[in-house]
Amino acid sequence: MSLYVAPISTRNQFGELLVGMGLTGKAVEVGTHLGHFARTLLAGWPGHLTCVDPYEHAPAAYAEQVPLLEGSHGGDRRLDRHAALARLHPWLHGEGRCTLLQKTSAEAALAFEHNSLDFVYLDGDHRTLAVLSDLELWWPRVKPGGILAGHDIVCPGEGPDGRWGACIQPPVFNFFNVAGNDRGDDRPGLPIYLVCEEGGLPWSFYVVKPG
Repeated sequence: MSLYVAPISTRNQFGELLVGMGLTGKAVEVGTHLGHFARTLLAGWPGHLTCVDPYEHAPAAYAEQVPLLEGSHGGDRRLDRHAALARLHPWLHGEGRCTLLQKTSAEAALAFEHNSLDFVYLDGDHRTLAVLSDLELWWPRVKPGGILAGHDIVCPGEGPDGRWGACIQPPVFNFFNVAGNDRGDDRPGLPIYLVCEEGGLPWSFYVVKPG
């Protein structure tokens, strides 16, 4: 495993990165919440984005994370969904470049073929085993030359109760450091790029799938 500083300095520049790499087809965001990142991506990137979030139908095990969601409406995920729909309205109903799937990550993954997605951004269930599950679900669906990325791998602004970086780093680092050539894996020792946000904002990571 090798860590590198990404050529972008904020996740808001992922659209530019994707366009520069010719990745302008289909993308998925797992964990859309209020739609802020989705809106930014769609504003600067010409492809189609599927937003995945179960909102009020999330599994019970996710409940402990709801109060920690930034900007959430007092834990009312139905109101979070309405806020996301309003924020993404121009692309959902105008340009038609966005779809919202109110499903879990595992349910939504079934809608996509392997090697079909230009970009996947993981920002859903942050528990370690859930992160590993998302990596296993979505990495095969990224096409060769495409990008799998995720949020909160480093969280400089976390207080004493903060834990997401410690939950997310082990599954990400282990997943992309598996020397599994005997199984035909396409991910042994792949470079992991860190998007080093300023101002104490959580960092993202991304990995390019070998072409």
